[in-house]
Amino acid sequence: MPTLEIQKETSTGQVQDYLKLEIEYHTVTLKQIFEQCIRARFQLIATHVGQVTERGEYEQRLNQTEQGQKGNVWSHLAPEVQLEQASRAFEKNQLLVLVDEHQITKIDEKIDLAEHSTIQFIKLTPLVGG
Repeated sequence: MPTLEIQKETSTGQVQDYLKLEIEYHTVTLKQIFEQCIRARFQLIATHVGQVTERGEYEQRLNQTEQGQKGNVWSHLAPEVQLEQASRAFEKNQLLVLVDEHQITKIDEKIDLAEHSTIQFIKLTPLVGG
């Protein structure tokens, strides 16, 4: 089972986020990698949120909508929404993806993983006026 080291970086090379996970298959697509990363992140969030057992009055007020009903503060974090945002960013060239220093150019491109592969997600910043 291949192990992936996933690094989220800025265009200057600064690592903003790091995740290590195991993937069942040796050949995957970028879309499948996005799905695995998002699933792993949601498991981490669920674990953290599950540890929060008591909510104070201030936090309860922050989570209320204008009508006084409890709002869904996590709706923008739905896995489907996150997958769509990641796919759109890749397709608009806002995200550069390197797998073992090889650039991925298509979201459905077959990627052969080694037993230990490194994936870099580099967020690109558009130039103003250029």
